[in-house]
Amino acid sequence: MSFDRHIQLVERKANGALKIIREDKGIASLVSTKKLTTIYQSMVRSIVEYGAIVWQGAKNKTALDAVQRKGLSLCLNLPQNAGREAIEEATGILPIDLRLEEIAIREVAKIKAKRITHPMKQKLEELLQNDTSSPY
Repeated sequence: MSFDRHIQLVERKANGALKIIREDKGIASLVSTKKLTTIYQSMVRSIVEYGAIVWQGAKNKTALDAVQRKGLSLCLNLPQNAGREAIEEATGILPIDLRLEEIAIREVAKIKAKRITHPMKQKLEELLQNDTSSPY
């Protein structure tokens, strides 16, 4: 199963949300980097992360890395080709792949905390028994 089409859709939606940040930045030059970063997280990152537990294992997430670089460089008032790692470090925002991994781990922990009679816990236990390569 490939999630390429889904990732393209997410990229398009996230880029649309970036336009709003770009307009906010142009209108209100007094908006702080911290506030712009918060707007980025609520408007763009939420689009990227929605349903990520399902498609988190997709191979090609470079388009989403590009969206993050554009968004964070906009928040920091840097050129769009600035280094993604440096921008993420400056804003304190995790790279997309690590953030998706964090979400997956949190979801697995929630399922593991459920009673053994819960269908999701039963399915997870079944999957874990059958797949020894899973990091969870």
